[in-house]
Amino acid sequence: MAAHHPQQESRFDQGKANMEALDESVGASKGAGASGAPDGSPPLDLMAMFQALPIALLLKDGSGRIICVNRACGELLGLPPDDPRAADPAGAPAQDLLGVFQGDDEEVFRGGAVVEVGCSFWCSGSAERRHGLMFKRPIYDPLGVPAFILCAIVDVTERRKVEESLRASEEKLRSLYELSPLGIALTDMEGRYVDFNGAFERICGYPREELNSLDYWTLTPREYEAEEQEHLRSLVETGCYGPYEKEYVRKDGMRVPLRLNGVLVTGSDGAPYIWSVVEDVAERKKNHDSLYLGALIFNSSSEGVLIADADENIVDVNPAFSRHLGFSREEAKGCNCSLIGLGLNEDQGTSLSEALKGQERHESETWARHKDGRRLALSATFSLIRGKDGGVFRYIMQFSDVTERRRKDETIWRQANFDPLTELPNRRLFYDRLESEISRAERAGQILAVLFIDLDRFKEANDSLGHHAGDAVLVETAQRLRRCVRSGDVVARLGGDEFTVILCELGDRSVAEHFARRINREISAPYVVDDKNIHLSASIGITVFPEDAQDAESLLKRSDLAMYQAKYEGRNRFTHFTQSLQQEADRRLTLTNDLACALERGELELFYQPIVELGSGRLAKAEALLRWRHPRRGMISPGEFIPIAEESGLILDIGDWVLNEAADVALRWAMNYEQRIQLAVNISPLQFAERTRVLQWVDRLATLHLPPGSLALEFTEGMLIRERPELQQQLSALRSIGVEMSIDDFGTGFSSLSYLKRFCIETLKIDRSFIKDIAEDATDRSLTEAIILMAKKLGIKTVAEGVETAVQLRLLEQFGCDCVQGFLFARPTPLDEFEMRFIKEAGGMLRMDPMADL
Repeated sequence: MAAHHPQQESRFDQGKANMEALDESVGASKGAGASGAPDGSPPLDLMAMFQALPIALLLKDGSGRIICVNRACGELLGLPPDDPRAADPAGAPAQDLLGVFQGDDEEVFRGGAVVEVGCSFWCSGSAERRHGLMFKRPIYDPLGVPAFILCAIVDVTERRKVEESLRASEEKLRSLYELSPLGIALTDMEGRYVDFNGAFERICGYPREELNSLDYWTLTPREYEAEEQEHLRSLVETGCYGPYEKEYVRKDGMRVPLRLNGVLVTGSDGAPYIWSVVEDVAERKKNHDSLYLGALIFNSSSEGVLIADADENIVDVNPAFSRHLGFSREEAKGCNCSLIGLGLNEDQGTSLSEALKGQERHESETWARHKDGRRLALSATFSLIRGKDGGVFRYIMQFSDVTERRRKDETIWRQANFDPLTELPNRRLFYDRLESEISRAERAGQILAVLFIDLDRFKEANDSLGHHAGDAVLVETAQRLRRCVRSGDVVARLGGDEFTVILCELGDRSVAEHFARRINREISAPYVVDDKNIHLSASIGITVFPEDAQDAESLLKRSDLAMYQAKYEGRNRFTHFTQSLQQEADRRLTLTNDLACALERGELELFYQPIVELGSGRLAKAEALLRWRHPRRGMISPGEFIPIAEESGLILDIGDWVLNEAADVALRWAMNYEQRIQLAVNISPLQFAERTRVLQWVDRLATLHLPPGSLALEFTEGMLIRERPELQQQLSALRSIGVEMSIDDFGTGFSSLSYLKRFCIETLKIDRSFIKDIAEDATDRSLTEAIILMAKKLGIKTVAEGVETAVQLRLLEQFGCDCVQGFLFARPTPLDEFEMRFIKEAGGMLRMDPMADL
């Protein structure tokens, strides 16, 4: 037992005495009949009752001192129950409560009412702090004066823990409720909203204040009302509804697709309520629709599609794949892509990763093997899809079968590049081969020679024996020339009785002489045609790269000059290009120097030639043609000075001037004339070589705000064939401001036609070399008709250049050519004359020039 201070003991005894006095007083009052028992039993022992009550009680005197505690209070405070003196008011547990015990005492004495106050205390022998409620009431002496305060303490620690746990759970639930991405709403049975979370607000599009005044039926479209009534009946019968899908009408009037679930609950007021969970399924529907659309496109596409994994094993193919290559989906899935034998060409195989050429997307023409063993040409797009780890996840190959188109392209290309009579390369292909051989020789530091061969007196033989014999001679000449040169050399027919030979990888100039002598001997041997001997000879001109010239055109021109020198010297011989022929070069140099000053001196001007729409005769377009009015030599043909400008680089500044002038005229026509007239201007490939120059064009033309299609740029096929990486971007930038693209002299270059797929070309201008003999030459007619037909299939307009006769016009009209240009309608004229004749006076309608056929 703990030791007690004497003063403390006397205080405890005094409290006990006071309780006994209170007990006697109560007993006396009972004896007097105040509240005693009828049988006269002794008064209730208040002290015994005080100790026996299970409620923690303590008694305080008027000064606020604790004079007595019962056993329950001692147990509550952690004091030994067998010694009531252990509940010493001066002890630590009591002192801990002292402030709470004394609080409100005056109010209790004064008012006489029960006062409730919260308290907390340490339980003796325990580290736990307990929580309780204390109830105070006064105890009166026999005179009715408040003498004591009786305090009852109720331990609410466990209840408080439960309440705090419930409160925490409620806060968590409320957080989940508010943070839920699903809309949650509580409605009464009339559909009025009682509560809802933020997600529900966002789904409905109404702020909380407005939503509080709405009901379920306000948000429900009318056509859903009957169905909703059924769901409501089901809810009443089963206690839940859904899931099912419907729509809400948002505040902005838009409908949002939803998925709903609901449960019937009873509120604290005993009334039924409905908890609804609302999911916005718009994005899911969108994704589903996208997947469905993707699957539909995949399965209905006319292009074959192959999907492979990182190891190039086939994951899936579409029906078009099976149609093109013959393998069913079941046969293809799981097999390696080697199944279809992809190849860079008909003989060299490749894989999907190699086909991509280090890119994530690549378009190319490739080869594949059909199930029956056939090799097919494909136009394919290869794509790579990476996974989350950055590695290869899937390969995708989309393709179309272009085997037939490729055959047609090759046919057209062969018709355009080979002489149909001798099957030798024609002028176009000769130039292409010569340029290639020049590049190769330049890299290897070697020389090559060009031999220009003309048959002496062939015209007489042809006129005498007829074209059949002449053709036979030409075919035999081609065979003899092939026998005279090596397999790596090139033999070509430029036209008529003119042939050329490219001798490659020569050691020196004397080797070219050796081959020239051999050719002279072979050509001099008799030709036997229809049992008749024909005796011919050849005049040969020789130029050597790089000594005589460094470009194809100069080599050919100078060999042509040398050939004429050989004829001049007596025929049946060869002649080198020498200094005796340098006068021509000197003249060209003078012309170059004059041209360098021509722009500054104002000697250059633009003439305009109409381009007529066939059928209507309407002025549809015009071409701006550059002319040079030389102060001493007069008008100089562009065919004479344009090549010089390109060789010297002057074409860049001249070309800029031409484009600016033409753009101003196009703007003038667009503003002043109702009739829409497109103005075409020729552009040199060299002008596209400088990226900044093209950007300057775009900026300049954009400021003019020309109507789309008012201006067209014409360039040769060679610019597209020698495609640079930035060319596509340059053409796209020009097209974005309404400038159209036209290929000039179509058919005179290397016409692989693949560029027509890669570049958006609006117009093909058929070279005048096809038109010139279209009435007499079946080949030219066939080529012209083929070009027009091909263009129509591709949706490209055609313009025939150099139309000079009514016969040419009628043939072109039969072939379906869109427009024509040539002397048959008008020669190029200065701007003022052009506008007066063809726009103001003729009203945009042109007729044939009656003098054109003369």
